[in-house]
Amino acid sequence: MTAFAGGYSLYAPAAALGLIPPIDNIDALDIGGELPPPCPHATPSTPGSTYVDFGTGGSNPAIPAGFFGPGSDPFIGRIDLKGDPFDTNAYGNASMLAQRSNEATLADDPIGTTRTVDLEVTQLSLISINPITVTQNGGQNPQDWNVRVGLSPSIVPVGSLTAQKTHENGGTFGSTLPVQPYLIFTRASNPNDLVTLDTGEQGLPPHFFTSQGTPYVHTVEPSLSVVAPSDGTFVPGVLEVVHGVPSSQVTVQWQESDPSLPSTHTVEPPRYVITTCICLGDLNNDNVVSIVDVPIFVNVLLSVGYNECADMNGDGSNNGADIQQFVIAILNQSTCFPPGGACCLPDSSCSDGSAQDCYNAGGQYQGHGTACDTTTCPSYKTIPPGEDCWITECGYSDYSFADNPIPADFFGPGSDPFLGTIQLGGIPTGPFGTDTSVQRLGTLFFPDPLPATDSIPIELTELNLSSCQPIMITSNGGQNPQPWNVVVDLSSVPAPSGTMTVTKNGPTGGTFDTVLCPSSIYF
Repeated sequence: MTAFAGGYSLYAPAAALGLIPPIDNIDALDIGGELPPPCPHATPSTPGSTYVDFGTGGSNPAIPAGFFGPGSDPFIGRIDLKGDPFDTNAYGNASMLAQRSNEATLADDPIGTTRTVDLEVTQLSLISINPITVTQNGGQNPQDWNVRVGLSPSIVPVGSLTAQKTHENGGTFGSTLPVQPYLIFTRASNPNDLVTLDTGEQGLPPHFFTSQGTPYVHTVEPSLSVVAPSDGTFVPGVLEVVHGVPSSQVTVQWQESDPSLPSTHTVEPPRYVITTCICLGDLNNDNVVSIVDVPIFVNVLLSVGYNECADMNGDGSNNGADIQQFVIAILNQSTCFPPGGACCLPDSSCSDGSAQDCYNAGGQYQGHGTACDTTTCPSYKTIPPGEDCWITECGYSDYSFADNPIPADFFGPGSDPFLGTIQLGGIPTGPFGTDTSVQRLGTLFFPDPLPATDSIPIELTELNLSSCQPIMITSNGGQNPQPWNVVVDLSSVPAPSGTMTVTKNGPTGGTFDTVLCPSSIYF
């Protein structure tokens, strides 16, 4: 067993049962003085963003037979995880604390300063988005188990964080983080039925999770509502798009992964938690929708993550489709109602709740203000969330720089601007020669009769393309042409989600369209 990204925290009920010993690994850090405030991180609940695979490759074997009781089969599969906030008063929706031994860079450091400090995760609380299904005696008697992840009391090596200051208010950093997980499995039908696995006690080595190129700022814009104990020194996951303009700051997600293991942990800056959204559009929680909420609303749209109070149209996401209803709410301040409505589930049953809970359950939200008492859920044909793998043939994909030329001197002193088009093809990396992977982040619903159309958010999770032939770069006004090869892959800073629109024409298939965001290009 096992690989998880990030560090892990105590879960109070489990600790009360004596399942996880007290942990204090701070002494392992090379402190040399007073510790800076810890950095809290949140773990989003989007399926596929944080996960661990068992028995599907790498050095992460299946959970063995008999682990869940006599006759239980080995567990092979993926567990999607999300954060379970451990202290909403102090850290908002954070599910992880990372402790640095010293400040990485300071506000008065000159641009170009690079500094490396020790890093250790001291708390993290992860739970499974959905239960795992465990069978017995060769596929019989399936039972659901919930999963919680904690930190093993075993001492692990200290990690490191290297920050480089690239502008007056911040820069980028990379980190390496050793992790030794502790797992708690709880039978869904009987919460008192627990089995645990301490990977440190079992003698399994820690895993080293790395990230690169993540933005940070010294001082964060207050309207972002980011929980930042280190505000003024080091706030990770905040990008200042226009240097020197705090209002241009947006939050970003970043991934920590171990290349040798099939697991990934996605984190983002935590936000203060409003336990109940009293009024749609009331983003500062003053019980009225007004012009004061505008800058917070704009930052929500530009940032990653989800804010229920900004989901004005109830589609389970924050995007441009919410703007019209937000403006109407400002103009009609007396009209204020909480979110929530009817959710039609894949089995055609109905459940009242929030839009996000509905989409997390694979349902189709019927809109704010609806109720199951007055909703009839139709019979659906569905396509569940999953991953699609594609092959890119040379000449069918291109990237043009006609409207946004690569500037002079980019390829070296004296190089001319490049305004051409690059023809691209795939670099086979998947098991069937695939080069691109797309994660479908929601369930597609197709009510009878067909044809029917539905749309879901998607995320580009793998991209491996190269130029079909080199591009020619000239210098000093057309002189000395030289060929350059081009490679396209994913940026370390996740791009916004795209969209897939699928039309099911009949029982055997249909057509689809996608909109995806481009990533890093290397020459």
